[in-house]
This record gives sequence, structure tokens and C-alpha cells, in this order.
Amino acid sequence: MFTSFRPASSSVNMRETATFLRRAMLALAAAGIVATLVELATLRHWTTTTQLIPWMVLGVMAIGVIVVALGVSPRVIRVVRAIAVLTVLSGLYGLFIHMQANYDAAILDYRYTDRWPNMSLLSKLWAAGTGQVGPAPVMAPAVLSQIAICLTLATFRHPLLAKLESSVTFDNDAAVMLEAQIATLPGELSGVSRSQQ
Repeated sequence: MFTSFRPASSSVNMRETATFLRRAMLALAAAGIVATLVELATLRHWTTTTQLIPWMVLGVMAIGVIVVALGVSPRVIRVVRAIAVLTVLSGLYGLFIHMQANYDAAILDYRYTDRWPNMSLLSKLWAAGTGQVGPAPVMAPAVLSQIAICLTLATFRHPLLAKLESSVTFDNDAAVMLEAQIATLPGELSGVSRSQQ
């Protein structure tokens, strides 16, 4: 167990560490994109319009990875962050669609044909959500959210945003100092009024 924290040694370069971690997040996002594309292709996941959504999302995320890796501009980095949020939402939508597909197909499962109509709604949702019934892997769309989170983490403290973020930090520090000075004013004013008496 750690008994005390020691300061980072002078040999540790924070900028190099941040660059390494940013590149690692980009590599994880890129690997997730490639692996998901391969899996979607092997499953022939393109037979309906809804099944094309992850293909489009992965295409946009691939462009996002390239843009962040190239470091185009601060505005584009912010756009990539916004797209990543939308990608998280599309992953959640995919979870819902997969669960709904399992729920709808449950009556066809020979193990549930007789008892499905008599099951409680909670039991049906549990069976559909855990993959006990239906053909769709419920958690598979969550990989889109994972890719988006990796891409978002790669944009934190990005060098292009460093000047903007440091100026915001300065403004916050100035505001904190101003609040502290204002908080001490009543004590100082009461001291001044006592000395005048």
C-alpha cells in the first residue's frame, strides 16, 4: 500500500506522457473501428436501413480519428467531440434496437413459446436484455460508445486547445482570487470602522 505520494521526478516529461496517452486512445479507437467493421462484414450487417447506421457511424468516427491525429484546428477538434457524443447516443440506440429485436423474436423461441405470454414485463425484458431469447447480441452496439469515449479522451488537453483551455483556467483562477478578496472585505471593513471610533 502507498503510504505517501512522491512528486513526479524531473525525468518524467508530462507533455510526452500526455502525447503518448493521446496516441494510445487514438490507437484504441482505430482498432475498435477496424474490428467492428470486420465483425459487421462477417455478419452481413447491412440488410436493413437500421443495420446501415453503424457503418455510417464508424465511417464518421474513422474521419474523426484521422482529424484528431493530424490536429487540423481547435474548431474541428470541438466538432469531433460533439460527433463523439452523438456516437455514444447511437450506441445506446443500438442497444435498444437489439433488445427490441430479441423481445419481438422471443415468441418464436421453442423454450419460451408457451410461457412468453404469461411472463411479467420485467421477466420478458430481462430475457431479451440478457440474450436468453432472440438473435441479436444486445451489448454489441456498446462498442460504438467505447470508440467514441476513446476518441473524446484523445481530445482532452489537445495541444491545439491548450492555449484556449489555459486562458479559461487563468480566468477561473482570477475569479477564485477575486471571490477570496471579496470574502475578506467584511472583516477588513469592520477593522477600519473600529479604528475610526
